[in-house]
Amino acid sequence: MRRHIVLLLAVFLVFSVGCQKKPAAVVNGAEISQNALKWHLNERIKGHKARGTVINEPALRDAVLDQLISDKLVLQGATKKGITVSKEDVNAEMDRIRQRMGQEAFTKSLRESSLSVDAFRDIVRENLVVRKFGLSLADEEGITDEEITEFYKTNPTPFLVPESVHLRFIQTTTEEQAEEIVKELKEGKTGFDALADRLSEEKQATVSDYSWANPDFFRPEIALPLKEIKEGEYCGPYGAAKGYFMFRIKEREHERAKTLDEASAEITAMLISKKRQAMLTHLIAEMQKTAKIVRN
Repeated sequence: MRRHIVLLLAVFLVFSVGCQKKPAAVVNGAEISQNALKWHLNERIKGHKARGTVINEPALRDAVLDQLISDKLVLQGATKKGITVSKEDVNAEMDRIRQRMGQEAFTKSLRESSLSVDAFRDIVRENLVVRKFGLSLADEEGITDEEITEFYKTNPTPFLVPESVHLRFIQTTTEEQAEEIVKELKEGKTGFDALADRLSEEKQATVSDYSWANPDFFRPEIALPLKEIKEGEYCGPYGAAKGYFMFRIKEREHERAKTLDEASAEITAMLISKKRQAMLTHLIAEMQKTAKIVRN
């Protein structure tokens, strides 16, 4: 009896290990691992949660696996065409991902998906090859002036030049110093620019030159007054990680529609992207007709 139990346990363990190693899908003999699928799925779930989207995990898993299968087909097509990426490109992309996620979150995401750094590096390399292949499908030479003009005229959403302000700032290290500067400005004995120049010469504060900026570049509590104060006025101080800031607006340019010439480069990029996506979708559909795909 004991021999039978031991034998059954052995069979169960072999079966379990076999199931765990079973790939999520096989595309023309190339495997998509369960760990790779889990990493992509986890990242997609995090994105949905951040946007407050309701998650149907089984449906999302199917969608992510569909994308990975499509990417694997494109990778195989790219390999046939001799498209590769350098080790330096892969390392640079790895660094960008680490920086975007943060090292702790990056390490945690790999651990949660049981992915080694080398296995993730392979995923990054394959993604870069797929991206490079997509970029090779169309270029600017294939976009005509007539297409650009038609898109500009018929696009329901106008192309806009955002509001911008010509501003200068004074940055202090302490709130007390910032309040002293505001007090001096309110007394009216010294103008903002004269005071800024003096503080800079005396090395009592960090002072910028005038430059153009979109108010929305700043935090909401700074962006709002930058949008509302009149030319020649100042606002602040505002606390930030690197000190306290006071701003003066010299000029303001309101939001306006771009001319055709101004929007041309943006439209060209959009048209190229659409053409590439259409060509890629068609290519994947054709490859799927003859591909041997096994989903698990």
